[in-house]
Amino acid sequence: MSVRACRQACIFVRRSALVHAMRKLLVIVGVVLLLAGLAWPWLKSGFHRSGCWLREHIGHLPGDIHIEREGYSFHFPLMTCVLVSVLVSAVFWLLRRI
Repeated sequence: MSVRACRQACIFVRRSALVHAMRKLLVIVGVVLLLAGLAWPWLKSGFHRSGCWLREHIGHLPGDIHIEREGYSFHFPLMTCVLVSVLVSAVFWLLRRI
C-alpha cells in the first residue's frame, strides 16, 4: 500500500468516526425534542392542576431577576438557566458514558 493510499484511508476513518458521532448526536437531540414535544401539554398545565412544586418554582427561584415598574416588566430566570444547564450537562455526561 502506498503512502498516499494510507493517508486517504486514515482520512476516511476519521471522517467516518465524525459522521458516526454526528449521527448519534442528531438522534439524541431528536429524541429529546420528541419527548419535550410530547410532554409539553402535561408540563404546561399538568403541574399546575396537581399542585406540584416544580410548576410553581421554575422561573421563580432565588437568584432569578424580576423587575416591575409602572408600564414595564422584566424577568430573567438566571438561576433557572443555571439549573437547566447543570441538568442538561449531567444528561449528556451520562449519555457519553453509555
